Amino acid sequence: MRFIVKNYHSPDVYDLDNYTPDRPECFSFLLEVAVESPDSEGEEIFGIVVSTPTWFLVNNKPEDIVLGRAQIIILEFNWERLRLFLELWIETHCVGPTWRECADKLNLIGKSEYSKF
Repeated sequence: MRFIVKNYHSPDVYDLDNYTPDRPECFSFLLEVAVESPDSEGEEIFGIVVSTPTWFLVNNKPEDIVLGRAQIIILEFNWERLRLFLELWIETHCVGPTWRECADKLNLIGKSEYSKF
């Protein structure tokens, strides 16, 4: 079994294809990725916070300790490059004998809608 990307959605960005951050050096948004398996019905949705290092620095205190789970830090927004990165990562890493095993691998880069953590 393997996962492929079905679609993308962001509650923070209306149109990902034409998005230009107001402050390219300092932004953050939630990206929801729906994946499916060609071998079965259903989908899994997981979320990733996409942000810049500047946003991260501005929105955290020096004494904060941040684990960085379900975050992708980029230096500039390029939707095509980000989309291709995610699709390649998912198609090459989210492979296994069961749906659950594939979904668990998604949790390495994002937070599943069903994640207990």
